[in-house]
This record gives sequence, C-alpha cells and structure tokens, in this order.
Amino acid sequence: MQLVGLRHKSFIVRIYCGGELQTHRGVIKFDDIIGKPWGTKISSHLGKPFYVLQPPLGDLLKELPRPSQIMYPKDLGFLLINLGIGEPDFETPSYIKTAAIKAIQDGFTHYTATSGISELKEAIVNKFKIDNQIRYQTDQIIVGSGSKPLLYSAFQAVSYTHLTLPTIYSV
Repeated sequence: MQLVGLRHKSFIVRIYCGGELQTHRGVIKFDDIIGKPWGTKISSHLGKPFYVLQPPLGDLLKELPRPSQIMYPKDLGFLLINLGIGEPDFETPSYIKTAAIKAIQDGFTHYTATSGISELKEAIVNKFKIDNQIRYQTDQIIVGSGSKPLLYSAFQAVSYTHLTLPTIYSV
C-alpha cells in the first residue's frame, strides 16, 4: 500500500493487523487502513492527512521476493498495454504527401489549437454521423499527435483519488 502525505511524501508499506507506521507527521495505525478503498483520506494520531493509494507497479515489483521463476505483471493482477511506436507498416499514400507539401507551401506551419484543427474535428464529427450514426459536437472531439500524450492528458484530467495513474514512459 502507498500512503501519501502533504508535499507528496510517500511511504510504501505492507500492512497487517495491529501494525503501525511511525512518521514525522504522526503514527498511522494499520487497523484504520484495512478495508479502505484507494483514495481514502486518513489521519495520523496528530491529525495530519494521508491518502491511501495503490502503489505503482514498479514499486510493487521491487518489494516482491525474488522467486526462481519469471513473474509476469498479469500474474499480479495488472494489465499492461504496450504503447510503443505506432509505426505504420505501409507507405504513406501520395495524396497525403501532396497535401502535406501544399500545407507547408501555404504557410500552415504553426502550432494548432490544443484540442486539434477545427476543420479536422468537423470532418471527424461528420464521419461518425455518416458512417456510425453517432452524433458528436466538435467540442467533444480532441485530436492529438498520438496515444501517449492523449492518454496522459486524460489521466491528468481525472482526480487521482478515483484513478490509478500509470507511469507513462516515452522511449
């Protein structure tokens, strides 16, 4: 279990009945933690706040005894998704290359709006309406440069008390 106090001081502890953690911000009794959901706010005996969080996978793996066999994250109940480079396995179509060259020649070389180019968002809205019979507004569409920055932004937009944030590595 991970306990996070003010200024993000973090403690990774293994809890058990009758145990306690002594910190500079007071004593935390494990019996007060057992059975609480992730994100619960608890207090030390001095009234200092701590949050009960699920530890990151890397910290959990460090704490495990080293068995003689390989231990996979899925065996520990974790789902890992490979967000490696999404390199296409086909040549870029010539009409896309031509459009990209024309955009550069026309001076379309500046940063776009954070949520994406408005014309592209309109095209996405129309695609969903025509092909999928799903209606969206352009303010419900976000266009980005890949899955990693979009997922990171989505995770940052949600309160960490309701979501276990993954560690996102960019290779």
